[in-house]
Amino acid sequence: VSYMSAQQQSRFARLANAAIHPNWRYNPEETLEVMPLTLGNAAWLFMKEHGEKHVEKSVSAAPDKLGMRNPEQPLYHWCMTIKPHAIHKGLLTESEREADYRTSRWQNDFVVIPRFLGTENLPVRMNRTFTFAPDELKLWMVTQSPALVYSVDGLRNQLWLPDTLGVRVEGTVSNQSIDLLVQSERKEAEIAALLPAGFLPGSVSVNGAPATHSDCLVLDDTPLALVSVPKGQSRVKIQLVPAPPLNGDVTLQTAAGSPGNLLTMKISASADARLLAAITSNHDLVWSSEVHAGEVSIRIPTGVTGGEYQATIHDGTGKKRASATFHLTSGKPKHDRFKTALPLQQHSETKPLDIDFKEDGFKLLGTAETYSIGAGTMHFNPNQATLTLTIDKAPDSRWYQVGGAYELEAKRFLKLKLAGTFGKYNREEMITGVKGLGTNYDRPNCFLGLTFDFGANSGTENVYVSRTLGGIGLAWPTRTSPEPSAWGTKKLADIINVVSSFAVTEKDEEEFWLDLDAVGAPDNWNGKLWLGAMYQDGAPNRVLALTILETSDILPEGAQASKVFPLKGGKTSISKTTMKLPFIAKEITLDGNLDEAEWKNAVEFKELTQLSSPG
Repeated sequence: VSYMSAQQQSRFARLANAAIHPNWRYNPEETLEVMPLTLGNAAWLFMKEHGEKHVEKSVSAAPDKLGMRNPEQPLYHWCMTIKPHAIHKGLLTESEREADYRTSRWQNDFVVIPRFLGTENLPVRMNRTFTFAPDELKLWMVTQSPALVYSVDGLRNQLWLPDTLGVRVEGTVSNQSIDLLVQSERKEAEIAALLPAGFLPGSVSVNGAPATHSDCLVLDDTPLALVSVPKGQSRVKIQLVPAPPLNGDVTLQTAAGSPGNLLTMKISASADARLLAAITSNHDLVWSSEVHAGEVSIRIPTGVTGGEYQATIHDGTGKKRASATFHLTSGKPKHDRFKTALPLQQHSETKPLDIDFKEDGFKLLGTAETYSIGAGTMHFNPNQATLTLTIDKAPDSRWYQVGGAYELEAKRFLKLKLAGTFGKYNREEMITGVKGLGTNYDRPNCFLGLTFDFGANSGTENVYVSRTLGGIGLAWPTRTSPEPSAWGTKKLADIINVVSSFAVTEKDEEEFWLDLDAVGAPDNWNGKLWLGAMYQDGAPNRVLALTILETSDILPEGAQASKVFPLKGGKTSISKTTMKLPFIAKEITLDGNLDEAEWKNAVEFKELTQLSSPG
């Protein structure tokens, strides 16, 4: 959920040509991938280290190419490190995180680690040095806004940006005040403004009236002012006062409660001291607020992540003055994330049929269905030779299978029709193509496509001897699952092909002919076939309908059989071609015009087969 939340914030970012360095497109030995992106009044360099060692790299770019062009405004630098799956728990839903934040301002389970790097006058070229672990991903975010959008509608953001989720903030800073202009399409939002060194808020107003809610937080040693704004345009003024000196020692004691109960912090300091408190865990800023000497109680959410936590007390400048470490036991989230890994009970059933489609050249002999109870359903319309599989809006598990098949007497060439909701999703959703077919899309047993089980005579009996899977958007040659086990050979497929890209296109339906000999029919095939459709470990709320239209010994005049691309086994062989790509001496402009001299040496690729996402 956390990765999806971050993706939701960044999906409208656009590529920019920012004269980046290093640029691994032109240096085959470079292991750091750098991609410049812009979004509203912010920009970031996507940086991913593909090497196998810890490295230190200097990265630079032209800020004006990233939209940073106001010489009167400084440039603010942030680094946002993306946690790898191995250390990110990902236990809470957005609704539960929102409820926790509204109740006690407690927030954990973040996938992004934000850090403020500093500010500088707008340079001609910006340059910083970063350290990277193998496969580590960081975002170097820059903006000329002194404030960021901290939360929207009661949910703290994964990415700290000045323009996100319908809220935009910009402004200026002086020694007297921070003046911000906020445009918001949301019911409520919180803005976090960087405080100048040595200053704290004296008063905070929104559109000339005292703010309904304001606070301070501290990230590492960086103090920020926090202010709530309503929907519409808001002019925020944060009147600054010097941070008062902190005399004497500060001590901190914590009494860690259990999930659902109170955590107590006992702070000893001068009575008039303005202090900033923070609680962190696994690099998450879990809780932060301005506090005073005495006792502070915080309600611990029931779904808290267990482990070691650090409480820190800072003075008004952000300097840490006291700290304490405590442990919390793991709570229980309201929604059990791990139940989605449990196997579901499987329903399987076969029924005989006897429907002869004489004019279309085939005869239906039976139906078979299998579906995970709580994940989806199958429906047959034998009079139309159609079967339809439907995946529930919220399957009870991520691991399921839904499929059905007709047993029929067929001929070498088979005309089929596919229809469903995949085209709609590819036109309208933010995650499309093969990645839109399920969170497990890259696992070998995730499959969406057709099943072909071919019969052969054994004495006087028909037996099913060979199975082919035909992907229509998602199929892997490394598949290990024997499913479907409700019909046909009931064994691991002998052959895996790609027969169509229907599910990763924007089409609502598609008709095509298949040559069953090219699909994988054995030489002793007797004409009997189980033809089905199956979706395994896929995406929710999807529908796929398969209709048998016609079968023939020869292709009708003008018809052409679809190309079959083999992934595993099969009669069709694809020869491998090695292409040597030339390096170019200087940069080219991707403008649709091939007028640079370097294009004369370009290598042309032909005979491409689409296996996943369009394009």
